[in-house]
Amino acid sequence: MDDITNQIIKIIKNGYYTYNLKVSDIMGMVSSITGMDRDLILQENKWSMDQSIYSIEYKNVDITIFKLIISYFKGNPFINDLMILSYYDRKLSMIILDIIKQNDYRIGENDIRAALPVLSNSDFLNSEELADYYNDLNLSFSPANYKDYIQMDWFIDLIIMLKDGLYGSNYNYIEYLQSSIKESFYLGVLELIKKQMLAGLVINIRSFLNTGWVNKKLYEYSLKIKKREKLSSFYSMLSIGNDIMIGLEFIIGSFEFLPAGNYILGVYLFIAGSSQLLIRPGITIARNIHLNMIHRKKIRI
Repeated sequence: MDDITNQIIKIIKNGYYTYNLKVSDIMGMVSSITGMDRDLILQENKWSMDQSIYSIEYKNVDITIFKLIISYFKGNPFINDLMILSYYDRKLSMIILDIIKQNDYRIGENDIRAALPVLSNSDFLNSEELADYYNDLNLSFSPANYKDYIQMDWFIDLIIMLKDGLYGSNYNYIEYLQSSIKESFYLGVLELIKKQMLAGLVINIRSFLNTGWVNKKLYEYSLKIKKREKLSSFYSMLSIGNDIMIGLEFIIGSFEFLPAGNYILGVYLFIAGSSQLLIRPGITIARNIHLNMIHRKKIRI
């Protein structure tokens, strides 16, 4: 195994997200960086395409190939955006890398699978080469580019996540992992990364939050959330009240029917209680319809 290949394997194996990673996933990166033909790499190293990365041994070599890796990553818009984000905000990038890995079957590109361990490797993230690359960046940013997304709940979730991470407790994004489970959130973030729009948004989140129409949207979105919470509380109390009435009617009806011998009143109470059992699904249906109407309501910018 040549020195460059050794170093690539070392960097990958010392990062995270190597589970289920195979030679076939890293072959494109190894071939491009070393300039060697894939079949020749397989032959010289006695690898097979379905071989696990865990089974590959490497030797420590005193060379640095971070510039080669950065140059390779720059050619892929998706990986380039992740690389910039990983350097700028590691806590946030770990969450993004986590949800990408959790949805590994949707990635579709072996290069991305190979990049994830590198983007989580502390030696790579702390390297002078990556710092120089970041400092030389000239990222253009315009809040107007995100106007199409501001109507989408997943994007608002992302903005609130970034806002609370920026001004909250020690950049703590952990509480937002629940949002990342939503398919709409994952697919939306994935789209931003593909368009190289996520890193720029994170880096410029302060100026984005100071934009007038963004503030208006966040305010109106918060009102919508409060209205949704009040409605949920109202329907919950209504359902609880209905259940209490049903219970009381059956209990009182039982006493009236048997010990008191007041059969007519007992029967009426049983009928009333049974009828109110039908109200419960009605409350649930009304609640869902009402909340869905609020959820679909568009807020104009």
